[in-house]
Amino acid sequence: MDRTVFVASGMPYAGKSTILNRVLEAPYAKGATLVRMDDIRKKLYGDRGDTHVTKSEHLYKNEKVRNAILEALVLGAPMVATEAVMLTEKGHQKPFLDMVARADAYVKAIEAEARVRDELPEPATPSSVKPKVVLLYAATEVIVDRANRSMEERRKSNASIFDLTGIRGALEQFEFPLLYQPLLIDTSDESELGLGKCLVEIDSFILETLEQSEDVFKQRKAEFVRSWEELKKIVIG
Repeated sequence: MDRTVFVASGMPYAGKSTILNRVLEAPYAKGATLVRMDDIRKKLYGDRGDTHVTKSEHLYKNEKVRNAILEALVLGAPMVATEAVMLTEKGHQKPFLDMVARADAYVKAIEAEARVRDELPEPATPSSVKPKVVLLYAATEVIVDRANRSMEERRKSNASIFDLTGIRGALEQFEFPLLYQPLLIDTSDESELGLGKCLVEIDSFILETLEQSEDVFKQRKAEFVRSWEELKKIVIG
């Protein structure tokens, strides 16, 4: 049985948690394992938010997240879902793909050994672990509005970021992924209809019934980069 690793990635306040939670409601996500980065951060560092965790502590936290995903896949989870900014190629994106490759090797080996043990026939195609990364973004004014609206709520709950100033590091470090092609999704429309359109496309992406055209990808990448650069000017100057 194929396994899926779904990642809701993208800029802060782009709607990662909302998309992640709605994807988990889909029929194909039945039995999925949820790995929340905030839960692992709190387990490791208690009440310290991301702005009070060092770079090396961040890297260790990310390693723990990847190991949790790997373990769930090896133990048979049909789908593992998480959310992450996926900031840099070296520190985040490549280690994620390396983990997926390790999980894929384990799944194939375990299933082959089980077939020999149970004297089962060889399948037409072996199971594989497939990464599905959605890169979320929104118009600059929407991101600013969401940051302002959520500031007090995040402060009370000790979430990762308190205000726009807290995303400075992400804005400075982010590297657009070159090792894989994510599905780019604009979440600016916060209506139920707008969210529904996003989810239809994401569902098709996960189920592999969608083939994203190169023209659409280039257009959305340009929109993503423009929004990111505009936010950098607002936050960093």
